[in-house]
Amino acid sequence: TNMKLWALIIILIFICERYTIKSEVPSGITQILLQLNAKYKTNLNLFINTQDVNLDYQLLEIPAIQLQMEIKNFHQFRLLGSFSNNALIIVNIKVPPLDPDVANYLPYLLRELHELHIVFITVEDPISWQEDLYRYCYEEGFINILLIHENNQTQLLYSYKPYPEIKSIQLPQLEDYFNRRLRIWNFHHYPVRTLQDIVEPRLIRYVNRKGQLVLAGYILNAIREFTRRYNATLNFLPILPADRALQTAFNQTLHRQVDIVCYIKEIIWQVPSSVTLYLLKDYIIVPHARPIASHLYFGRPFAWILWLAVIATVVYGMLMLYVSNGSDRSEIGLHLLWSLCHILFISQSRLTAFNWQQWTIHFIMILSGFILTNLYVAMLSSMLTSGLFEPQLNTLQDLKYSPYPLLVDDYYIDFLKQIVSLPSEVKNRMVMATSANLFKARTDLNTSYMYFAYEDRLEAALYQQNLLKVPRFKKIPESFMDGLMALPLAPSLPYQSLFNTYLRRIFECGVWHKLKSDSWMDTIDSGIYKLMRDDEVERKPFDLSFYLFVFILWAVGLTLAGLCLLMELLWWRM
Repeated sequence: TNMKLWALIIILIFICERYTIKSEVPSGITQILLQLNAKYKTNLNLFINTQDVNLDYQLLEIPAIQLQMEIKNFHQFRLLGSFSNNALIIVNIKVPPLDPDVANYLPYLLRELHELHIVFITVEDPISWQEDLYRYCYEEGFINILLIHENNQTQLLYSYKPYPEIKSIQLPQLEDYFNRRLRIWNFHHYPVRTLQDIVEPRLIRYVNRKGQLVLAGYILNAIREFTRRYNATLNFLPILPADRALQTAFNQTLHRQVDIVCYIKEIIWQVPSSVTLYLLKDYIIVPHARPIASHLYFGRPFAWILWLAVIATVVYGMLMLYVSNGSDRSEIGLHLLWSLCHILFISQSRLTAFNWQQWTIHFIMILSGFILTNLYVAMLSSMLTSGLFEPQLNTLQDLKYSPYPLLVDDYYIDFLKQIVSLPSEVKNRMVMATSANLFKARTDLNTSYMYFAYEDRLEAALYQQNLLKVPRFKKIPESFMDGLMALPLAPSLPYQSLFNTYLRRIFECGVWHKLKSDSWMDTIDSGIYKLMRDDEVERKPFDLSFYLFVFILWAVGLTLAGLCLLMELLWWRM
C-alpha cells in the first residue's frame, strides 16, 4: 500500500512538472512580444480582439489591458492621459485588411501617440491585402507597424517602408524590425509642405542684391535643417492673402493640405501641433517717455526734501551767526550772504569771526557747502549726459494713463476685449487697422501708437533701435496673453514623433536660440527692418533753453534787489 502511494505521488509530481515546463515555454507570438517589450521597455500591453489568439499573458510579466469590440464602452477608452504612454499595441485582425470598428477606433485610442509600436496578428495570408493595411496606417500616422502571419505554428513577419512611397517588406527575423529605423529616417526626397507667408522673423521672403529669391527665418531654417538631415524635400505652397492668412492656414492644416506651418500655435486653436518647447508670451510696447525740457534740469539733482534741507541750512547758519555776535550784532543781511556763500562754496572778500563759536559755524557751513556743491554738480553732469525723461510706463495698469491708442487688426480685437488684465481704458482706445497698415506701422516703429505681439516678433522689431542712444519703444514686462512655442502640424503626420525629437534636441542644445538671433539680421538684410540712427548729429545740452531757469532766477533777484533799494530810499526820506 505504501509503495502504491509513493508511486502515485511520484506520478503526480511528474505530471505537474511536465505541465509546468510546458506552460513556461512561450508560444511563438508570445516570444516575439517578450522581445518587443524588452527592446522598447514598454510598461503596458494593450490587446484588442486577441481572445482567440494563443498567448501566454502571464509570461509577459507586464500589465495588460484587453479590449473587445463586444464591450459596450469599447470606443470610449483612450490611452493618452489614462495609462502609461509607453505601451505596445497588439491587434488581432479578424476581417482583413482590418476590422472597420478597429480601424475607426485606433486613431482615437492613439491620438498624439502615433509613434507607438503596433503589432497586427493574422492567420490569413496578407500578401493580397497588406498594402491596404499599410496605406491606412500611413494615413493615420502609424509608422511602427509589425504584421505577424501565423501559419502552422510558424510566424512570418512583415512591415512597410513609408518613403518615398508605401512599400511592403518581409522581415526574415525580428532583428530586422529593430534595425528598421534607418529606413524610416531616410525620406528619399519625400516632400514636406509648408507655407511661405511672411511672418517675420519666423519666415522671411525677399530678393537679395543679386536678384535671387531668399527664404529665411528661424522657424523656416529649423524646418529646412530637418529636411536636410533626413533627406526630405521642402515644398512651398502659394502665398495666402494677407487679410485672412491665419484662418486660411488653419483650415489648410486641418485638411492636410500643408504639413508644417511656420507659425506658433495659438492656445485657442484646436489643431495638432509639435511638442511645446516653452510658453511664448505676448507683450505690449509703448513709445519711450519724452525728454523733459532742459531748463528743468537745475532742480532735478536734488529731491524736494533735500532742497528744503538746503534752505533750512542756510537759514540756520544765518541765525546762528547773527546770534553768536552777542551785543555786537551787525546787519542780518551780511550773515545771510555769508551763509549763502558757504553753501554755494564760493569765496568771500573778507571773513571775520569774533569767537570760537563763529569759527565752528563757518567751518561746518563750508564743509556742508563743499559736499552739497560737488554732489549737485556730479548729479547734474550725469543727468546732462544721459538725459532726463518724463515718468515711464512700466506696468499694464500704467497704460491707463498713456495717451497712445493700441493699434490692432480684426483678428485679435474681439479677443483683446475679453482679457481681464488689460485695463478698460486701453480697450476703449483700441484702433482697428488692416494687417498691412498694422505691419507697416509696427515695422517703422511709429510712435503714434502702442503695439502688441508675441515676444519673438517684438524682439526682432526692437532690434532696430540697438544703435539709438534713446530707444523709441519700451516693452512692458508684464505678459497678458500666452501662446505655445509649438508648430501647427497636419493631423496624423507620420513623422511627427521624429520631428518632435528633432525640435527638442535643437532647443536643448541652444541651436534654436541661435537660429532666432540670426533671424534678426535676416530681417535687416531683407529690408523689412532697418537699423535706426539718432536724428540729431550731436546733442547740445547747454542750449539757450538750458539757461532759461538761470535767467528767470537772475531776473527775480534783480527785481527783489531793486525793490529793496526803493524801500531803503523811501525809509531814509521818511
